[in-house]
Amino acid sequence: PDGDNAHEKAAEMAQEDDHLLRLTAAGALSPDYRVGAGTWAGGWWLAVSWIDGTPLWRALAPARSPEGDRATVRPWLTGIARSWTEHLARMHATGWAHADVQPTNTLVTSGSRAAVIDYALAC
Repeated sequence: PDGDNAHEKAAEMAQEDDHLLRLTAAGALSPDYRVGAGTWAGGWWLAVSWIDGTPLWRALAPARSPEGDRATVRPWLTGIARSWTEHLARMHATGWAHADVQPTNTLVTSGSRAAVIDYALAC
């Protein structure tokens, strides 16, 4: 990365990589999530598994519409919420917190499951 904040971004990537390794060792994350990481001439790189999903805010648009209060929508919402809380509870059970839970850090998969991403601020 170019610019004044390149060093900060490299440090953030290295921190997230450290968190991913420690979260995986603690059993809070699947070993398949982190693909690899390392340095290059421009800084630090980090690769994680691709999650084919829609950002939470956009995925939940049907629930905010007039049709969102239908009986068929409630189980869908409950399933997303359940998978989201299960993941966060697994982190908490190992002594970790995500520390940046927000709609942009949660993807909803085609199977209506929440996938949490971005562990840079985990603690």
